Amino acid sequence: KYIGNLLLFQTVHGLQLMVRMFHGAKFIGQTMVHHIIIRILISISLNIILIRAGGIETNRHHIILKERDFIMSFLLDIVIPKDEMNKVGLAEQLIEWGGAKFSQEPPKYIGNKELVFEELTNLKYHCGLLGNDLDAEKYSALIFKGKELSELEFLVNSRTENLRNNQLFVFLESLITLSSFYIFLLREDEIIKERYAIERQEELRTVLCESLSWDTMKDILIFKQ
Repeated sequence: KYIGNLLLFQTVHGLQLMVRMFHGAKFIGQTMVHHIIIRILISISLNIILIRAGGIETNRHHIILKERDFIMSFLLDIVIPKDEMNKVGLAEQLIEWGGAKFSQEPPKYIGNKELVFEELTNLKYHCGLLGNDLDAEKYSALIFKGKELSELEFLVNSRTENLRNNQLFVFLESLITLSSFYIFLLREDEIIKERYAIERQEELRTVLCESLSWDTMKDILIFKQ
């Protein structure tokens, strides 16, 4: 039963990726999805071979699902007040040259000691998604660049671990302490399907989990004003 559930889990996710590929994904996106489907099918075949060759107990550590076996389905951007970055532990990562420190290009910010964000030089893209302007003097747009998002997606769907073990989840929860923020959770079409105005951490947690679920995954905007 344990092995059957694992194989079914991988197969279902592979089929979901195939459906997404045949619903208007761009050529590059199609190629990436095709590559991941092949990896999943190979992984399933290898798991079966390992079980037959040595038994479940001998090869158990080979067949446990790992988050690195999956492609990140989402892109994550946040728009937050510039003067409140330190409130959630964001600090610019500077480089040193000749005894002086300089910003990187593009500027990079680190949160929770390991989360990596890159800053956009303007807010035009995000204003377009919002349908209204944002004060560029007040807000910064940051694009998440780390692996923790794919790990969080895996945790939400596997339901095997406490989500607070994921540093990105902890960081996103902390955004509720800001006076305002915008979280963009987008897939390949980058069109917002749902908008959620929230005030409490519990609301943020619920919306994130529902949106990352492979059963209900969707492009969303979460905001506090």
